[in-house]
Amino acid sequence: MKSILIIISLWLGCVILLGCHHQDTRAQNLVPAKGIVLFDEKPLPEASLVFTPTEENKYHIAGSAYSTGDGTFQLTTYQAADGIHPGTYSVTVFKEESVMPISPEKIKELEELGKSLPEPIVKNLIPIKYNSVETSDLLVEIPQTGHKTIRIKLQSVR
Repeated sequence: MKSILIIISLWLGCVILLGCHHQDTRAQNLVPAKGIVLFDEKPLPEASLVFTPTEENKYHIAGSAYSTGDGTFQLTTYQAADGIHPGTYSVTVFKEESVMPISPEKIKELEELGKSLPEPIVKNLIPIKYNSVETSDLLVEIPQTGHKTIRIKLQSVR
């Protein structure tokens, strides 16, 4: 009887250990990828980047990133900075700010009167062509070994 309890305990221990160490297989083929986004040769802080798989990689998951104050970013697919699947990606970049169409004094006046405020105006801070896969000319190849020096270069419309 004692040996049966030991066997059951060992079996349950193995089941628990194996269950706790289960790894998400979707993330197994991710490679590290980081870089910098530049606008007119200057780092672009606080920009959102989306890496959309091209047609030949259409079964891959898109990756995303957010640039820090110095324009650098790390790609994310499932969890923060976990990387991206190797392949070719079209890159879109978004950098916007919201601006109120009225002065701070007018905002205070409307708030005191209990009136609603107008909607803020969203202003693109980079050319709109970079906001769409159809119009962005940014392509990045992520090799099987990962990519540590992606340089995304945006230019003003002239």
